[in-house]
Amino acid sequence: MEQIRDLSDERLSYYCIYCGKAPDSREHVPSKVFLDEPYPTNLPVVPSCIECNNKFSKDEVYVACLLECVLRGSADIDKLNRKKIQRILTEKKKLQQKLKESLVEDNGKIFFKFEKERIVNVLLKLAKGHAKFENSEIQFEKPAYFFWKPLVLMNNIELDRFYSEEEIDLLPEVGSRALQRLISEGKLNWINVQEGRYRYYFSPFPIRVKIVISEYLAAEIIWSD
Repeated sequence: MEQIRDLSDERLSYYCIYCGKAPDSREHVPSKVFLDEPYPTNLPVVPSCIECNNKFSKDEVYVACLLECVLRGSADIDKLNRKKIQRILTEKKKLQQKLKESLVEDNGKIFFKFEKERIVNVLLKLAKGHAKFENSEIQFEKPAYFFWKPLVLMNNIELDRFYSEEEIDLLPEVGSRALQRLISEGKLNWINVQEGRYRYYFSPFPIRVKIVISEYLAAEIIWSD
């Protein structure tokens, strides 16, 4: 990824972006579990605390493994494409068994029962990370709008809304990466972290983050002004 230095007020980085405590760690956004090796250079990182890092870790592993199983229609390790997920499920037998038991076949179609709370938890965590990395400000409030759905299940209206370009009436935070991107590119574009694995979009006023994971799971999160 292109390296853009944050030139905003450094006091905005004095807190864990998830709980507000003093940061004693850093967190990649997205977490590396959603990416394949070799990893892109200059991955986004945000200030966090070890407690929050550990709290989110299990849910992120669950979501990453669930997505790979859904895309392959199986929880069998030898049928998965992502080497990382194969390794994880080889080591975490209980998680693999959980995913196997969540698979449902109905009239020749395969479905996976999923834990909605864990997916929402991960998507919100990622959105907060992108908002901080791009606009420097931390989002502690509950989002005003939260939408998530597989791209393949969206209707035309939902797809048009999801991919619509935002009109930027007010500039992002002074010195922020979003402001630098806007000045350099003339508009705010999708940021491709890793081809086919992860991309996101950010716009300010209101704070809006869009995410696509594995070209399958999409989310849009908005915080009110």
